[in-house]
Amino acid sequence: MLAGHHGDEAAARAAFVDPDPQVRRAGLAALVRLGALNSDDFDAAAGDESLLVRRHVGELAGSISQLRGRQTVVAALVGMLDDEDPALVEAAAFGISEAGFADAVPMPPSDKAALDALCRIAYGHPDTLCRESAVVGLGCSQSEEGLRALLHAMGDKPSVRRRCVISLGAYESDLAYEAIERALSDRDWQVRQAAEDLAGATRSGASRT
Repeated sequence: MLAGHHGDEAAARAAFVDPDPQVRRAGLAALVRLGALNSDDFDAAAGDESLLVRRHVGELAGSISQLRGRQTVVAALVGMLDDEDPALVEAAAFGISEAGFADAVPMPPSDKAALDALCRIAYGHPDTLCRESAVVGLGCSQSEEGLRALLHAMGDKPSVRRRCVISLGAYESDLAYEAIERALSDRDWQVRQAAEDLAGATRSGASRT
């Protein structure tokens, strides 16, 4: 960990190939901090046998995408979204939201694959944290498919609904505004609070569409 702060790439690389996955995880973070993560390093981390290391790829996706390219990172994260381990799925969904979506029509293939996977998770993944992370990513997509999935997820558990409200705030859409208005009377106070924070801004946006 200190190697990343002290500019010691050799020590970071030694850690990155250590037998202990916790040390490899620290080595990955150090290489990212140094801006020294190359394509082979990224492939190794994304395919590491340890869940701990693969999860950290998702957690660091925002910084890694600046080094290795956003689409490369998103494509790797999409491959993690079907994993059996909910912790990895949650981290990958978070990573996609950190990497973001391209402002392009049509969407790049990696982004479309990410959008489809996040929608699928939001509609019915058995793990609540995975659904929460998915709706965050869907807010970043600002897509029609994402909006439909978010509206569906507004019937989910309170923690997911609260995330949905925040994500709906990214949409300049009457449907999003109406969902936020309904959330003002949600039975959960955190959902109501999120809706109160966003209702004014969303109303202004919807009136311009």
